Amino acid sequence: TIDLSGVQVAVGETPEIKHQFESLVLPPKGCVVLFGGGEIQQGNGQCVNSVAQSSLKLINSGTTISLISQGVPIETVIYEDAGGNDQSLVRWPELIGDFTLHGGIDESSGSLFSPGAQVNGQSF
Repeated sequence: TIDLSGVQVAVGETPEIKHQFESLVLPPKGCVVLFGGGEIQQGNGQCVNSVAQSSLKLINSGTTISLISQGVPIETVIYEDAGGNDQSLVRWPELIGDFTLHGGIDESSGSLFSPGAQVNGQSF
């Protein structure tokens, strides 16, 4: 179990705070997805947090994403050029592999995102 209450999501080498979890405790093997890219049409809504503003938007040319707790980075991920493809980057194989363009995975059936769900749209 991890308490993410007050943890901030920051983007960029000079971190800009994009989101803060107000009250969130994740159980073991729990998940949370921040989604600011439009209307969610599929996925497990129980673990998806929509960000009200479009301020979460990430850039296709790569950036740094950090989780910050009380001013200290606790986790950082750096991703490179996504090629201007306007789609999600996902870990493939699911959750453990390298970051891959969502739509390029056969199991996605061409879908460009699946927030809170597996690449094929099924719940975890």
